Amino acid sequence: MQNSNLMVKKSDGTGDAIVLLFLSLSFFLLGMFRAFEMGNGQSTIFASGAAGSSYWTYAIFMAVLGWVAFELVLRLYYFFVSLSIYTFTVPKKRAFYVFRTVFIFRNLVVAGVSFLLFVNPLFVLYLQLMTLVVDFLAFVLAFSIINRKYLSELLAPFAWRAFLRPFLVYESIVIALGMGGLL
Repeated sequence: MQNSNLMVKKSDGTGDAIVLLFLSLSFFLLGMFRAFEMGNGQSTIFASGAAGSSYWTYAIFMAVLGWVAFELVLRLYYFFVSLSIYTFTVPKKRAFYVFRTVFIFRNLVVAGVSFLLFVNPLFVLYLQLMTLVVDFLAFVLAFSIINRKYLSELLAPFAWRAFLRPFLVYESIVIALGMGGLL
């Protein structure tokens, strides 16, 4: 009996490590686009020497910055969600796991949409709107996974509101900063 519990804990740790690896790779993919977007894209033409290393260093920097910001926002978000009595049945570690897993797919979709700018620069007009839609779909997916695993039918509508409020505040701030040219 005790041995089977150890196996479950090991598989959870391995799953968490795999999710963290893929999450870092997805942030690196976004970092590649952000580095190109910030003017360091000329370096990819000369993929050697100082120009190439400048681009890759900046891509890694943007990936790390994005991941740190994500982890901070995730913790702040879960703090506000946990203030609701209706979400007490959701374990913090598992909620983080679900959000990280869903965010891998969110990052891949946003990176794919971002790289569409190379096909047609007019996509830049819709990039923030498409990112907002992808964020909302990722949020709904994460909540539905959490709802299926941890919430009852009675708690689900109340927990939905508790999960949705901080998300809407965060997205409103992102939109306001984006409109102001800060993001």
